[in-house]
Amino acid sequence: MKKTGFWVFCIIMTWGLSVISASARTVTVTDMAGRQLTAPFDPDRIICIGPGALRMIVYLQAESKVVGVEDMEKMNPGGRPYWIAHPELSKLSRCGPGGWAAGINKKPDLEAVLSVKPQVIFITYMDGHLADEVERTLDIPVVVLSYGAFATFDETVYDALRIAGTILKREKRGDDVVD
Repeated sequence: MKKTGFWVFCIIMTWGLSVISASARTVTVTDMAGRQLTAPFDPDRIICIGPGALRMIVYLQAESKVVGVEDMEKMNPGGRPYWIAHPELSKLSRCGPGGWAAGINKKPDLEAVLSVKPQVIFITYMDGHLADEVERTLDIPVVVLSYGAFATFDETVYDALRIAGTILKREKRGDDVVD
């Protein structure tokens, strides 16, 4: 028991973002909306909602965990290099409509989300109070990620990659992408 406490302390000191409980197989993180939440550690079934969410997960080489994609992703795959690199994503079920204006800080299609049975939902550009509401309604952890100021790509994405990497057991890959 004392060894477990020591390792949890080391992880907290190293990352400053998360606490992993090996016995419960969960991880506690602070997402980009400033919410502390607990999610399954290294989940098998995830979805990505909102602009850039799927891209970020592909950067982490965790696309095999994705169980549903938004309609918007399927509409124009030719303009998305991550999609070209992983054509298998086109065979996945839909998890909602997606889209910039239609999807930013709005409730996702709850039925579509539930139909693919995710263990974790990664979502970009959602306010904390709405993420809390969606999480309570679905009883599925909602992790808010961000690329930074809307329509930009700045160093904020580094934190997002580290948060998602911690949950997905892709910490090293997250560090490699940041480097």
